[in-house]
Amino acid sequence: MHFCRLPERRSRFCFLCPDAINMVDVLDSLKVLTLRNNSKKGIVSLSLAMKRLPFKNIIRFFIIKWSVLCSSLSYCFAYAFSRGLKGRFYKLDTVKEQDALLRLMSSCSTKPLSLQEYRTRLLVESCTITGLCTLRLCGYVRGPSLDVNRLVHIPGWGDYQLTSVDVLLDPHPLHEFQQAALFSNYLHYDQFQCFLGDFMQHPKHLFPKGTSEYQATWMMDLQECAENTLESENVVTVIFIICVPISLVMNVTAGNFRLARVREEREDKLFPDEIDTPAHEPARIRFQKYRSLKSFRTSFWDPKENLPRDYIRIVHFKNFSVTKKRILEQEVKGAVVSAFNGLYSFLCNFSHPLVVYSLLPNEQKMALLNVLLRKHSLCDQPIRSKDELLFQIGYRRYFVSPVFSQHTIADKHKVERFLPENATVVASFFAPVMFPPAGVSVFKLGQLSLVGTGSLMNVDADRVILKRVVLSGHPYKINRRHAVVRYMFFNRDDVEWFRPVELRTRSGRRGYIREPIGTHGYMKCSFNAQLPSQDVVFIDLYKRVFPKWTYDPLVDQRLFAETCSKMDSS
Repeated sequence: MHFCRLPERRSRFCFLCPDAINMVDVLDSLKVLTLRNNSKKGIVSLSLAMKRLPFKNIIRFFIIKWSVLCSSLSYCFAYAFSRGLKGRFYKLDTVKEQDALLRLMSSCSTKPLSLQEYRTRLLVESCTITGLCTLRLCGYVRGPSLDVNRLVHIPGWGDYQLTSVDVLLDPHPLHEFQQAALFSNYLHYDQFQCFLGDFMQHPKHLFPKGTSEYQATWMMDLQECAENTLESENVVTVIFIICVPISLVMNVTAGNFRLARVREEREDKLFPDEIDTPAHEPARIRFQKYRSLKSFRTSFWDPKENLPRDYIRIVHFKNFSVTKKRILEQEVKGAVVSAFNGLYSFLCNFSHPLVVYSLLPNEQKMALLNVLLRKHSLCDQPIRSKDELLFQIGYRRYFVSPVFSQHTIADKHKVERFLPENATVVASFFAPVMFPPAGVSVFKLGQLSLVGTGSLMNVDADRVILKRVVLSGHPYKINRRHAVVRYMFFNRDDVEWFRPVELRTRSGRRGYIREPIGTHGYMKCSFNAQLPSQDVVFIDLYKRVFPKWTYDPLVDQRLFAETCSKMDSS
């Protein structure tokens, strides 16, 4: 953190430099900043974070120190614009140029986001533990007035209740001089490697050309063991060394899992929703929770029918739009603290920024959230429905397992088994209430790779999501509009059970089951037109699916544990 002031402009600045490698810190910083600096370092991470987040009315500054540029200037411009970072570049080699930029930033008028306009945020300067499960946070208050009677949210840790709010003296008044330091002297990677090289010195050994460090370590151990054995016994020993990198062995399971997912996604594209009828289990028992619909568009499905127990734990809004409008328009009452208005901000000078947000009424309650989501172009991994993902929605960040469904205007929506590449879907999951508009960024656990971006659509527990199952059969004998179909069922009782279901074919014919033939699942069917010999007969069955209760707000704790496990394994 670096502070600067302009007394003649009555402005104060705080320059935040988050770690560009840590995507979580970058997102937390972007949500509280007023002006953004897209420097050469971290331009890739910032471009990914800003491409779909709702920062339309915030001015972008490309601050480049020309004396430290290693590549050509035209290449940097082309790379920035290719990432969608359109803005103006400013030269900052002299003090005069830096003062001119500060005067320009002090005169900028920006419209706050909905996240900043309706919710109070505390930019933490210091944090102390005062008791059991009690923290004392100090910092500048931004946005609306802070109400002590409302809950607060700490991203990555959850919701908490305030005990008291105290007004303190300004630790950085305008009349005090603060030295402006726009750039920090970071320890370069080469210097760090030289330091490690001087600190960790080992005796050198001679090995055959092309031997890796991993192979050399095993060869030294085996050579010492062989020398001790040959000295004690006068025998001839032959040693076979098979060197396999540990990383290759560890990645075999992950590679096989990803290959299986790719095959499943490809099969779902070629044969959507088609499954094989089990031969060892009756179809009437395997698909007893499914039902047929005469028309997917016009048939009625009761949204209150056979709800799971998780629906008792969530809030149901009679009219979510009216509730949202009423809450956002009401004024804060009770014990309040005035906030600074302008370019005044302060964050803790730690490795990770800490921000506290004040919750609006009903935002601490659980509900069923529906999010518009589109797969990012850089994501090449197959993302299956109900996979655990990291969601960043507004000021909240948590792990959930969403259910993907088609984005249509109908009252019923079909499940998408995989996240499509060039289409917008709706992700539904259980999470605390959030009032739109709110930007959404989705990451996959591991290296926090960006999966998709989108926005919050609504909070609706009555959304009907249906999973379709398609059973297929093949015509065995065709006689005009009649045909004998086989391989759809394997016993006579299943044919009788699914007799009322309407049939359809790949060529668009419609029909019904007349009667079973024999005991091996053959059936006589009638259609509205003659079938081609290469046609396929289908039966569509539907079942309503619900999201799983997998909400986990302790994101920072899990990310820290994963980082420690990686360090231990390495």
